Amino acid sequence: MPSTDDRNREQTRSANRLPIPSLTSPEMASLTERLPGWTVISVDGIDRLERAFVFASYGQAVAFANRLGDLANASNHHPTILNEVDRITVNWWTFTTRSLTHFDVTMAEKTDRLYEAMIASE
Repeated sequence: MPSTDDRNREQTRSANRLPIPSLTSPEMASLTERLPGWTVISVDGIDRLERAFVFASYGQAVAFANRLGDLANASNHHPTILNEVDRITVNWWTFTTRSLTHFDVTMAEKTDRLYEAMIASE
């Protein structure tokens, strides 16, 4: 996987609307190890990273969704967020490439860190 500098260049490319490369086959194969708890699903022929996060209450779930929304806005990369009472399901993919990119992997990692921080602070 690329270094932080590579990911920063990729995000700059995204902001400038330059093409972002899709993950390669070896990179796709490493996702299970790199992102435990996440699965690759296909929706309308587009691969997406998906994970469900479970909370003790509806209020905690909504707080997580709101914080994730703030994170997405700050990164200019937005997921699908489904709220089901005490469960938040998140899907990451890159709309412009209709595929998974390094940016999605980075955002999934950030989503995991956000969840871990919220659970630890309870």
